[in-house]
Amino acid sequence: MSTSLKLLTKPIKQLAKTAIYNYYSFSFDKIQHPNKILLILGHMRAGSSLLTHILNTNPEISGFGESHLRYATGEDFKELIYQVHRTLNKWQPSEKYVLDKVLHDSYLIDENLLISNKICAIFLIREPKETLPSLIKINPHKKWDEIKALRYYTERLENLEKYARLINNKNRALAVTYEQIIENTEQVFKTIEKFLDLKNSLSEQYEILPTTGTLYVGDSSENIKTGSIVRKKYKIPRY
Repeated sequence: MSTSLKLLTKPIKQLAKTAIYNYYSFSFDKIQHPNKILLILGHMRAGSSLLTHILNTNPEISGFGESHLRYATGEDFKELIYQVHRTLNKWQPSEKYVLDKVLHDSYLIDENLLISNKICAIFLIREPKETLPSLIKINPHKKWDEIKALRYYTERLENLEKYARLINNKNRALAVTYEQIIENTEQVFKTIEKFLDLKNSLSEQYEILPTTGTLYVGDSSENIKTGSIVRKKYKIPRY
């Protein structure tokens, strides 16, 4: 490709991106637009990547993982809609919910947005016994020890409690644990289906996404790439 053609291609791509973003911005502002925002509010190593894949496989929900957006105004939700459809290459919005997961306190959510009827939230947590060792294992480059892992975990739970109190509406907030998803899958699926008023059932088998296994978007382990829930197999002790 010639230099002049390369120089021309870049602004064309930018124009296309702007046009698509403006389309979704306009659509989101329309009263009849079907999109609602579904947030998975949790902490690292709580199974949010697994839940994201399960939810995204349902045709009524679209999401790919962690967008790393900060939600200060409604404009940021328009950016989420654009990011999701661009990443999944879905340019005909037909879903009921657009999904994002927020796992860090640094990605703040404005209180006024949380009380909006446009937002539903699934709070996802995991027991500390399994979470803390996992946090230390995935953060060797940050030199996480028990103290750092515990600090992140407790501070995140405090912020999740704050978010839950702000929403304070059982029709827009649901609490689920990782242990429930793994050990009581069918009942959890039924609860989520009812909460979101889904017409299509959730399944343990899920679609592999372009971002599956991508670092900083979600779980980068091999388990998430299997396309199904992976349960630990415990050895039965002998007496």
